[in-house]
Amino acid sequence: MKVWNKLEQTLESTNEWLGKACWIVIFYLMCMGVYDVLMRYLFNKPSLWIWLTLQYAMVMLACLGGGYALQKGAFVKLDLIYGRLSLRTKAILDIITFSFTLLYSFVLVWKGIEAANTAWSIHQMTSTAIRLPLYHLKSLIPLGGLLVMFVAIQKLVLDVRILLGKTHGVSKPSGFLSPQGGA
Repeated sequence: MKVWNKLEQTLESTNEWLGKACWIVIFYLMCMGVYDVLMRYLFNKPSLWIWLTLQYAMVMLACLGGGYALQKGAFVKLDLIYGRLSLRTKAILDIITFSFTLLYSFVLVWKGIEAANTAWSIHQMTSTAIRLPLYHLKSLIPLGGLLVMFVAIQKLVLDVRILLGKTHGVSKPSGFLSPQGGA
């Protein structure tokens, strides 16, 4: 059990760190997005590189923010129904939907590794005037899938413990049991 708790702490702190890094990416997206619009429409001086870096940053955000969002219970649920259910019923529904999350993250890891390997082998670059490497970015896809998979497994263990009535001493990552995060 000590190993599991250590793994949970490591996963939670990794996702917390990545979540903070994602906030920096969001800040970059906001600032550079506004700058690009101002330069393009007010000064008639469009940039060649800003739009490309914004796309790059959005992909980074999607890859690295998934585990953080799942850990914090930030994904959309039908709270009109889900919010009224008991903790036990939520755990049952979450166990049922775990297979979809596992399938999704497995495909992200599997196909992401293929895409990253291909990109690294050919040193893939963007096909625009400003050439940025894509192999680094494509390497984030399987990493993001693994983070989502690990958080989903952590959540599954918690849900099984709830069903078995063994919730005492269970580490409860923030968001998992909050009203908006569900159980």
